[in-house]
Amino acid sequence: MTIEYVAFRKPDARAAIVFAPGRTEGTHTFMQLAYDLRDEPYDVFMIDHRGQGASTRLLPDPMKGHVDAFDNYIADYAELVDSVVMPGD
Repeated sequence: MTIEYVAFRKPDARAAIVFAPGRTEGTHTFMQLAYDLRDEPYDVFMIDHRGQGASTRLLPDPMKGHVDAFDNYIADYAELVDSVVMPGD
């Protein structure tokens, strides 16, 4: 299982914004948001939920959305925060 994300980091960032698009919306849909935040002192992270965007699909048909349990989304988001956004914290 691969959970994809995009990260826009700034050397002088004072905080991070972690954005989770809704169902059927991948990170590519929100590149304008990242662009609009470019001058702000924040790192910006966006996740493609499992079965969405560039993340691994759970069914053979990539057009069908599926997740075993909503808690999987929570676990994926927590993993992104723990390992990418705030590693070592």
